[in-house]
Amino acid sequence: MEIDDYTPAGSLEEAKKLFSEALEAEDFERADFYQDEIEEFKNYNEVLQNAKNIHNYIQGANDMDNQMTIVQDQLYDNIIKQRDSDIAKFNKQFFEIKARQKQELIELLNRWTIDREKQTNDSQEEYKRTLDTAKILVRQSKIKEAIIMRDKAREMKNKADTIDRDEFDRQYEKLCLAMEVRHRTELDNFMESRREAMQKYDIMIEKAYDEKDRQFMIENSNAVIATAGKYPVVNPAPQSLSMQTVNYQKDIVYISRSKNEL
Repeated sequence: MEIDDYTPAGSLEEAKKLFSEALEAEDFERADFYQDEIEEFKNYNEVLQNAKNIHNYIQGANDMDNQMTIVQDQLYDNIIKQRDSDIAKFNKQFFEIKARQKQELIELLNRWTIDREKQTNDSQEEYKRTLDTAKILVRQSKIKEAIIMRDKAREMKNKADTIDRDEFDRQYEKLCLAMEVRHRTELDNFMESRREAMQKYDIMIEKAYDEKDRQFMIENSNAVIATAGKYPVVNPAPQSLSMQTVNYQKDIVYISRSKNEL
């Protein structure tokens, strides 16, 4: 009987049944035909299972990517919220510093004015007291002593109006200059801390994206390995799947080692 005359089996079970019947009938030619069909059905089932594995892998990878995107978006939103909160705090602190510095300057200028007026009044009082003493000497007919005391009083007044007052003003000018330097340094340090904080958030945002991509590729590669391991030798995994694990082998080994250490 020719091979073309054999009825093909409709399933693996039917092929096995027809093979057994041919074997019992000692029709080895027909048994050989159905044995070949059994192998074809097995290979077909393996290919079908492999296709399901690939489908499950791709579906799982898509789900994993979607989950990682959600997590990354949440992390990004949290970073942005914290950054905006810190910006508001920085602005509040900046205006508080400026207001305090302005108040410190006003208080120093007021003290300068008050102390200057006090010094002037003290000089005037001293001048008046000396002249009063000179007048008493005149009434006592001590004209020469009165003249000496009057001239001394005038000399003291002129000195107070020039040398002492200039020195007094120079001292307060130094205080104002020192305050200006201190205020500028304080603001520079504050702005530098603000720049560093903003740079920190920029780095955090960038790393949030990098970490999301890195974790996806690691999990993706692990899934590839698990899927590829299901393929029998006669039906190896497609080369495209195998190649995906090469670039991330170190990360996969690191994760496996970390899990074992835990």
